[in-house]
Amino acid sequence: VNHFKNIQGNILYDMGDVAIRHHQPARALHYYQRAIAVCRATNSLVPAAETYLRLARFYQPQGPLDSCLMAAQRALSSSQKSLYLAGTLAASQLLAGLYEGKDDRQALRYYKVAAAAKDSLFSQQKTKQLLMLSFEEQQRQQELVTARADFRNRMGLYGLLAVVGLVLTVAVLLWRTTRRQQRSNQLLSQQKQALDYQSTTA
Repeated sequence: VNHFKNIQGNILYDMGDVAIRHHQPARALHYYQRAIAVCRATNSLVPAAETYLRLARFYQPQGPLDSCLMAAQRALSSSQKSLYLAGTLAASQLLAGLYEGKDDRQALRYYKVAAAAKDSLFSQQKTKQLLMLSFEEQQRQQELVTARADFRNRMGLYGLLAVVGLVLTVAVLLWRTTRRQQRSNQLLSQQKQALDYQSTTA
């Protein structure tokens, strides 16, 4: 139940997006407002930021401007509280654009917020990329260590098999030599007995 509550806001603003694509603004506004209520109840700041952004963009082309500004500011506030950089960037860029030409001081303020968020987001992405590269390099090194260990194990096994094969070969050769020697001795013994017999009967 708790998990459903946590994602309910996401589901509702997604439904609002679908309504927008189907040119149903009243239905979209209904879903966005429901999403805001759920996000407030569950203190879900990131879905709240996303929903407020959608509300601001919903009001932007048709007004009222105050509703658009309020939604954008709440999107920015929710994003900053949750350290949601992508939301901070989007909301501050929207606010800067809304104030541009009307209140350039406010526009400049939000442009600075957007620039800082962009730098942080870029830095964060770079850090993630570096961490990923480091992780991949560690994996590659581990694979090399494993491959070398496998190779050494295989070489050790082949060496052991070679020694066993050599021992078996020597054993077979010795056995055959011994057998030949035994046969030769037996033949000599038989020949000696025959000569002894002939000398006694002569």
